[in-house]
Amino acid sequence: MIPQLPRPERELNWQDKIFTQDNVFTPEECAELIEWAKSPLSGLHKGIPRHNYWKSSFHTTQLVDAKLHEKLQPLWHSIINHFKFDIDFIEEYELKCYGPGDFFDAHTDLNYSLTNNLERKITVSINLSSPSDYEGGKFTNMGLVMNTTQGSCSAFPSFFRHQIYEVTQGERWSMIGWAWGPYWR
Repeated sequence: MIPQLPRPERELNWQDKIFTQDNVFTPEECAELIEWAKSPLSGLHKGIPRHNYWKSSFHTTQLVDAKLHEKLQPLWHSIINHFKFDIDFIEEYELKCYGPGDFFDAHTDLNYSLTNNLERKITVSINLSSPSDYEGGKFTNMGLVMNTTQGSCSAFPSFFRHQIYEVTQGERWSMIGWAWGPYWR
């Protein structure tokens, strides 16, 4: 029999539930990724406006690069060790650009595969723009304001609610990645 107990008190400090690391990329590496994304080779496309989640002219492209993935392996090992989640693979990375008026309202990144018993478990966001390149665009996660230093990384469980506030000027670029694993037990 499963016991019935009172609901646990809500934890107010989420900081130990979010992984952060500075200097994942150098400013030069960030500039290279942005330059590639802007090139015709990237397949950069505009987001599809959806009234529930975002106002979008933001651009996104998938990035399949074995050297980049290899460079990020130590970061992923640290993140997975931090969370202690069962992880099977890393999804292709996305590069995103938010321009003036763009935002992504509070959401989670949960996604699952009905045929493979897998779901997204960890979201990683790496800032490619310098905070001086744009205004607005604050990134919050569970109410905490995230570090947006160029080249820094924030990783968190994909079920955490996070959002990007409206960019009022300039461009805010980031690289997003997700780790997938077996259904939660």
